Amino acid sequence: MKCVGTYHSKIEVQACEYPDISQEWEFKGHIDDHKGSMHGQFLNKRNGKCLDVNTGYTNTLRTADCDGTKSQKWKYDKSGGKMMSGVGNGRTVLCLAQDNNNLKLDYCDSTSAQRFDIM
Repeated sequence: MKCVGTYHSKIEVQACEYPDISQEWEFKGHIDDHKGSMHGQFLNKRNGKCLDVNTGYTNTLRTADCDGTKSQKWKYDKSGGKMMSGVGNGRTVLCLAQDNNNLKLDYCDSTSAQRFDIM
């Protein structure tokens, strides 16, 4: 099993290690059990910063001070395991995707690289 963790402000896929608070995330937002979705922000417990899309640098992922902007807004769909970013133009939806040991944003599709389980 792999976990999403931080190394400084970089987001990466790591071997799960317990207890490693760099791999622990707190969700702040709305959970809709009826629709099976979550809308909000993910805060890293090690550095207290939010999962953020660095829109000024080709949509890379990082942690940054929480400021409530759309680059820190996420929707998680439990049925498909997709993490959809608030960044987009309304017609284009970008999803979190695993690329080897890195994470990136990519156009949403049905590949396993875009499936995540939140525990």
